Amino acid sequence: MRNFALSEELLKENSADSSGREYGESQEFGSGDFRRAAATLAAMVAQMASPACLINGTFGVFLVPVTQEFGWSRSQFSLGMMILAWTTALSFPLTGRLMDRHGVRALLVPGMFLFGATLGALAIMPGSLALFYFLFCIIGISAACTGPVPASKVIAGWFTKRRGTALALSGFGLAFATAFLPAISQGIAAHYGWRSAFVALAAYILIVGLPVVYFALHESPAIVTRRLDPHRLKASLIVAGDFAKAAVLSLELRLCLAASVLFVLVSSGMFAHLIALLGDRGFASSDAAEVVACAAAGIGVARLYEGFVLDYFGTPRVAIVLCLPSLVGILMLHYGSSFTLYLVGGLLFGLGVGGEITFIPYALSQYFGVGHFTRLYGMIWAASAIAAGIGPVIFGVIFDRMHSYAVALSFAELAVASTMACLAFLPPYRPRSDRL
Repeated sequence: MRNFALSEELLKENSADSSGREYGESQEFGSGDFRRAAATLAAMVAQMASPACLINGTFGVFLVPVTQEFGWSRSQFSLGMMILAWTTALSFPLTGRLMDRHGVRALLVPGMFLFGATLGALAIMPGSLALFYFLFCIIGISAACTGPVPASKVIAGWFTKRRGTALALSGFGLAFATAFLPAISQGIAAHYGWRSAFVALAAYILIVGLPVVYFALHESPAIVTRRLDPHRLKASLIVAGDFAKAAVLSLELRLCLAASVLFVLVSSGMFAHLIALLGDRGFASSDAAEVVACAAAGIGVARLYEGFVLDYFGTPRVAIVLCLPSLVGILMLHYGSSFTLYLVGGLLFGLGVGGEITFIPYALSQYFGVGHFTRLYGMIWAASAIAAGIGPVIFGVIFDRMHSYAVALSFAELAVASTMACLAFLPPYRPRSDRL
């Protein structure tokens, strides 16, 4: 791995700001820095108004009413998620580089506007599968500009010692929104129709989310200084390609990639079909939405402690414990026989999802630093986006052929167990002196 070591050496030589601090290093909690607090809040809101939250969280709400109105199968409707995911994956290499070079806001703000406008278009679409797929393709482009990747880039630049806590705090908004939006969307769809629910989501993005992000989100001075300094930018661009190639070949990134893809494959399929799964067992849509809300609440609860756990223990092996509740939760949803067990199973499933969501960006920043964080995280997010599109389709195809979700749940259990196996082989984090 000589090229990897050389890339790291060159990057470290050009990674300090004018005060000699590590690139991206900023003051920590308690310093009274208003811009840092505002950026954390804006990163939280950006995730609350992203496709990662609104589409993944409410997909199950629209699955049944839209397919019934237009006569589509569940696998046809779920294919929209695959198109969204693949479009996102194809867009990430470009958007990641643009964010690293021109800043997060340059793509995040237009991406949020595009997402809100497309949701409004979904509210008035006719029963055309081609149009439906095209609109989800547009959402995929906006997803590459919004959500956890740019938000994590901003947070990683502002924080170092308490980076895990800050990432967890900024992601709490995503969990909070995912906990309540399915129930709210379900209520609107039940009383006013699914089209009104899409309108409400579009208004939420354009009226609430976009103004907050536009006025409050700023990157750390160290990142801005580096980006605007032509000498540092030139040096960074010279070695960036070699560094990214070497990082891809590293064991750390490949294991993080495998763990993320497997886990997202499961979580996307579970969230997309959980309402339909419980509906097939005789529960009302409102009751099924409560289980989804419990799963989302579990993500939020995990955000309250996972950042502290990551920072305190300082080892990647702790991720195994963070993901374990998901396996237990899926087993309860698979073999449970009462609504109470389903609620608890949903909560445990969400606890594990919350742990994995924060761990991956935290681990990347600990292994490779934040100099090219967006590019590296974008690689994993792109692959995970593909998995996020495949997951709902797998669940939908299995149901269409088997008329049951039992096989899909067994597949989910195996995938989560494989995720934990990947995490078990992660090496220790690099010392700060060995990171960008």
